[in-house]
Amino acid sequence: MAFIGTHHADASGSTFNEVGQSQFNIQVGTILSPSPCLAPAFSSATLISSMVQEVQANREQITALAASIDTLLMTLDAEYHAGRLLEAQTTMALQNLNEYVDQ
Repeated sequence: MAFIGTHHADASGSTFNEVGQSQFNIQVGTILSPSPCLAPAFSSATLISSMVQEVQANREQITALAASIDTLLMTLDAEYHAGRLLEAQTTMALQNLNEYVDQ
């Protein structure tokens, strides 16, 4: 199996990128019945692949959330500077936001 820094495709169709993230894709239709001694390994590889895909999806969601927070903060800052928002009007909402983020 290949490790960090390699670009090796092994027999299972897995490739590893520069940071060692596996882009493992088992073609279930291709391997109808793995050797019984390899079945646990295929099961583990499938589970790991699923987890990697979930992490990648979470990363995309977190990136979108961070961009939204950035936009919100920039808008709030502009509104404060323009005098359209007053601290007294937004104190409770900002405290609630801080408590939510700290959880």
